Amino acid sequence: MPGDPIRDAHARLEEAAKKHDSILMGFSGGKDSLVCLDLCTRYFKRIECFHMYLVPGLRVIDERLDVARQRWPEIPIHQLPHWVVFKFIYFGVYCDLRSKYDGWFDHKVQLRDIYDWLAAQTGIKLIASGARGKDSGWRRRNLKAISAYDDVLYPIVGWNVLEVLSYLKARNLPIPRSENRKASGVDLHHQYLTWCWDEFPDDFAKIEAYFPYVRASLYKEMWHGDWKPKRAAELRQVRSDRSPSVAAGPC
Repeated sequence: MPGDPIRDAHARLEEAAKKHDSILMGFSGGKDSLVCLDLCTRYFKRIECFHMYLVPGLRVIDERLDVARQRWPEIPIHQLPHWVVFKFIYFGVYCDLRSKYDGWFDHKVQLRDIYDWLAAQTGIKLIASGARGKDSGWRRRNLKAISAYDDVLYPIVGWNVLEVLSYLKARNLPIPRSENRKASGVDLHHQYLTWCWDEFPDDFAKIEAYFPYVRASLYKEMWHGDWKPKRAAELRQVRSDRSPSVAAGPC
């Protein structure tokens, strides 16, 4: 059927597999990357995944990565800092302003730099991403900005969320827990932070260790929004153990 996004995904991968027998897969552990990874396993002999983290060692992420490890134990998952973390730390997003006292920190790291480093480390030249154009306005802008990369493949770029969920069900893949945003993921968005506070308090503490002023986002949602936090009394306590040293970053 012309214009069928599912058939189009298979056609993209089949064509790419004629030129490459290996592929790097950007794996967030979310539903889109699960679909994309499963599709890639049907076409490529060698696959290596990479996960870009905001903060290392989060339980919510370990749960997602473990799904892939159990399903595809032969596929390694490399972990490295997300390129946007460098900007967060340099410009003082919920942390001390790094640019004022540390001249070596390079905030100009871009996604392209991450791709090039991974290609050099693994020898794999083709990259797959589970990004979808129907995710969010931010995702569409980001896809437009990097669409010139001829070594990056977007197999499910035209899929909608129902097609993603249907594929997961058909392939017996779990739907990862998330905060139900269109483009979900571990970041400093208030929806993620409030969900993390409620559902993964240990993870929130790890995020707060690197971004010690992150509770400001929660206070805004609690006092000026409609969020009703769990452990509200704990949230209202003023912390006195913040230190500028924790802004060294998760790298």
